[in-house]
Amino acid sequence: MKVIRFLLGALLVVCLTLAVFVFNISSFSKTENMEKTIENTDLLTEVNKIRNSGKVGNQSALSSVIDDVYATAEEYGISDKLVDTVIDSKAMKEALGKAAGNVTDYVVNGVETPILTTDDLYKVAEDNIDDWIKESGIEVTDNQKDKILEGSKEFIPIVVDNLPTSSELAADYESEVDFVQTFFSNQVKVILVVTSIILTILLIILGRKNMRWLANLGTSLLVGGLITLGLAFVLPDLITMIPSSSDISFITGSITDYMFRPILISGGVMILLCILLFVFYNVCRKKKA
Repeated sequence: MKVIRFLLGALLVVCLTLAVFVFNISSFSKTENMEKTIENTDLLTEVNKIRNSGKVGNQSALSSVIDDVYATAEEYGISDKLVDTVIDSKAMKEALGKAAGNVTDYVVNGVETPILTTDDLYKVAEDNIDDWIKESGIEVTDNQKDKILEGSKEFIPIVVDNLPTSSELAADYESEVDFVQTFFSNQVKVILVVTSIILTILLIILGRKNMRWLANLGTSLLVGGLITLGLAFVLPDLITMIPSSSDISFITGSITDYMFRPILISGGVMILLCILLFVFYNVCRKKKA
């Protein structure tokens, strides 16, 4: 009987841990959540890191793209200060958040969202140019503003063409995307939830004597919570260490922190529930004694 309870508890640990990761990552990858994440990201700092990495001999494709944007802007008399303001603006972050969400929502959830186009980004520039100029603190005449918008037509395609899209990933990594979508599918979520409920019921039935099921369930929650916390602390660093040819990888370090935050909370909740179950178990034992 102890062996059976041990096996059921181990299976419950696996199901609970997988459920925490599947549900949280699936939710995080939705376009609206990705937009909020990018909006809270210090995008200008990340861009400057890329520029600085190129200056010390570690030139990447993305570093070249960023350099091209600044160089093209300079050709049209657009100061670096204005470009920095544009990159750090809420409007630009919203646009890039939609671009990132187009990728994550499709890869993880299989949801297709509109792809960011040059026309979309140019409209963002037209609608926000006055606010950007004002925020940057530089003085610009109407003729200079028109020249800035004209210059944006040159470097906006550079940015858009180097952003990954759901259609590109579907074509280049079809089997990998299919696997990820299957892993985070609603069917898998249902299986994890139903299996966890069945395992919990079996533990209750097998451990109903002396309220032993409280300790068994508490142990599963404790182990699952510790594994969840451990992975949530380790995986962000491992992900950022993985070399990637994707040009969206420059914000990986920032978004993984946001992605694993709710997973950390879930692990903490599991341990808290474990403590409550063990307290209740000890109270029941004392009363029976």
